[in-house]
Amino acid sequence: MKRLLLSIFFLLILTACSPSAAPLADLPTATTVPALPALTSTPSPSPTPEFPVRDGGTLHPGVVVISKDNLAQITELALWGRGVIKNVAWSEDGRQIIVDTSLSRYRYDAGSFQRVKEESLQATRPAISLVVDGFDINTRGFNVVVYDGDQIKGSFSVEQNFRGGWPILIYLPESDIIVVDRGAEVELRDGVSYEILHKLGGVDYIYDQAADGSYSLTSDRHSSLALAKDRSVMATGQFDGRVILRSGDGFAANTILETEGPVRFLSFSPDGTQLLSESNGSISVWDVSSGGVIGAISDTFLSGDFFFANPYYGTDAGLGVTVQENKIAYVNRNNVIILDLLDGKQSGLVDGTQGSLLDRQEDGKYGHPDYQPITNLFFSADGRSLFTVLEDRAYVWDVSSNQFIKSIARIKEKDHYGVVSVYSAPDNLLLVGDAFSSYIRIWNADDGSVLPGIKAWRPNSNQVQADGTHSLTISPDGKFVFSWSGLEGVASLWEIGTQNRVMSIKIPASEYSQYQPGFYPVALSPDNKKLLFTYSLDPASHIAVAYSIPDGQELYRILEYSAVFSPDGSIIAASVGNSGIRFYDAWTGKQLGNVISQSPGRDGFQLLYFSEDGKSLIAVSTYGTIGVWGIP
Repeated sequence: MKRLLLSIFFLLILTACSPSAAPLADLPTATTVPALPALTSTPSPSPTPEFPVRDGGTLHPGVVVISKDNLAQITELALWGRGVIKNVAWSEDGRQIIVDTSLSRYRYDAGSFQRVKEESLQATRPAISLVVDGFDINTRGFNVVVYDGDQIKGSFSVEQNFRGGWPILIYLPESDIIVVDRGAEVELRDGVSYEILHKLGGVDYIYDQAADGSYSLTSDRHSSLALAKDRSVMATGQFDGRVILRSGDGFAANTILETEGPVRFLSFSPDGTQLLSESNGSISVWDVSSGGVIGAISDTFLSGDFFFANPYYGTDAGLGVTVQENKIAYVNRNNVIILDLLDGKQSGLVDGTQGSLLDRQEDGKYGHPDYQPITNLFFSADGRSLFTVLEDRAYVWDVSSNQFIKSIARIKEKDHYGVVSVYSAPDNLLLVGDAFSSYIRIWNADDGSVLPGIKAWRPNSNQVQADGTHSLTISPDGKFVFSWSGLEGVASLWEIGTQNRVMSIKIPASEYSQYQPGFYPVALSPDNKKLLFTYSLDPASHIAVAYSIPDGQELYRILEYSAVFSPDGSIIAASVGNSGIRFYDAWTGKQLGNVISQSPGRDGFQLLYFSEDGKSLIAVSTYGTIGVWGIP
C-alpha cells in the first residue's frame, strides 16, 4: 500500500516538475512579480578562443577570479558532450548507423564505425503517436488513442494494473509494433489491428533467497525494447546492463548479452542480423546469431539519469550529479560515471552492483535486491572517496580504484521511501531525510556512527504522511542544513551541531501547492546571511525569493532554475532556461548580465557550480553537455 501511495505521489510531482522554457527576462527586485518583459540588451562574452572542444582536449582554466567587474569578459572556455541521445537506428540500406541527439544527427559507417557526417536535426512530429486518454472507470482500463500525424487513426483499451501503474507507450516503426509497458507486464500489439501479439513479463530482481529456495522480488521496468522487422527476434534491455535476445515460439529461446551499464536504446539492422545497443554512452554492435560484439562506434556520449529523466530533476531522488575540483560524477541508474573536467574524458566508472552483492552477504534479516538504483552521490571532502545513496543505505567507494569500501547509513524499512540527502564536507557527515519521515538522520561518514537527528517537521506528531522532508541543502561551511515541509508550508534552517532551528519561513498556502513544494535546488550564501528558495513551480516563472538570515525577511526575487553564489558571496549565477546563465548582484538582486552556451538546446537549463577559487563556473546542462566558463 505504501508503494502505491508513493507511485501516486511521484506521479503528481512529475506532472508538476516537468520543466519548460522560460524567456530570458529582466525581473524587478520588488516582492510582486508582474508579467515578464522581453530580453533586454546585456553584456556579451568576449571573442571565444580556440574552444569549445566538443570532442575533448585540454582545458585552459580561467586565469582570474570571476567578479562583477569582469563579467562582460566571461567566456565558455570548454564544452564537452554531443547532446542527449534521443534515438539510435540504421539507415534503410543498413550501411549507416544513425545517432540522434538533442543537438545534432550523427552518421557512422556500419563497417568501420567511424563518423562520416554530422548534420543539424530538425524537430519533426512522429507519423504515429500514442496518447493515454484517461482512465475508464467502467472498464477499469486506460484508453489509448493512436494518431497518424494530426488525424486519429484508432484507439484501444489497456487493462489497469496497480503494480505497474500508468502505462508507457512506444511505437516501433521498423516492425509496426505498439509497445504497452505497465512495468509488471509488457504487451506487444499490432500497429494496424491493435491485437495483442505477445505478452512479456516485467523485470524482477531477487531479494535474499532462503535455504528452502523461497525468495522475494522487487519489480522494475524494461529500459528498452526492439523487434526485428520480420518480428522473429526481440531484444529487451534492462537497467542492470543485460540485453536479452528472445526468439522462437513465444520468444522462449533466450540469449543474454552483458553490457557495462543501463541499456537505454536498442535497434535491429534492416536484415535482423545485427543489433545496436547503447550503454553508459557507448554504442556497440552485436551479431544476433552468435551474441558476440562486432564493434563499437568511435564516439562516446554523456549518459545519465539526470540527462535522460529531466522531469525527475530536483525531486527527492536527488540531483544525481556532483562536482569537486577537476572532477564531475553523475548517476546512470546503478552506475556512476566520473569525468575529468580538464579534458572531458572518463576517469572512473563505479558499478553499484558490486556494493549490493557484497553488502547483501552481511545483511542479516532485512535484505535488498541484487540491483538498486542510486538516488544521489557526493565526493568526500578529501576527494578520495565517493558516497552513493540508495533507497535504504549508502555505499562508500574508492575513487582511484572504483572499488567498494563499505556500507553506511542504513535506514529502517519503514523509513526508506523518497530518500533525499546532502553531505557536509567540513565535518564528513551524511544527512538523509525522506517524504514519509519527519526526521533528518545524520551519520558520521568516517566510522558510520549515528548522530542525533533533527525532527524537521511536525515535531509534536508521529503521523507518517507524504510531503514531509524535502529540498535538503547544506550551507557552504557545512554547519547548517535547509529543509522544506510541503504539508506545513514551512522552510527551515537548522544548526546541525545543536539540532536547533535558527530560521523558519512560513510560506502562504496560496503561493504553493502541497505537491509543488520547491523541488528546485536551494542556494545558501557563503556567509550564511542569504537564502534563495523557489517554492512556486509555475513553469512560466521559476521565481526564486532571496531571504535574509536569520530574520527571514524577503530581499528580492530573481528568475532561476538553478542558482549558486560565487565563493566570495558577491554574485549569483542562475540558470534561466534555454541554456542561458544570468548573473545578479547578490546584495541587491540587480541583473548584471547574461551569457548563452555555444551549443544551446531547446528548453535546456543547467546545474551550476563555482570552483573553490572562483575562477571557473561549471554548467551541467539538461540537454547533455558540460561547459566550463571563465575569464580567458
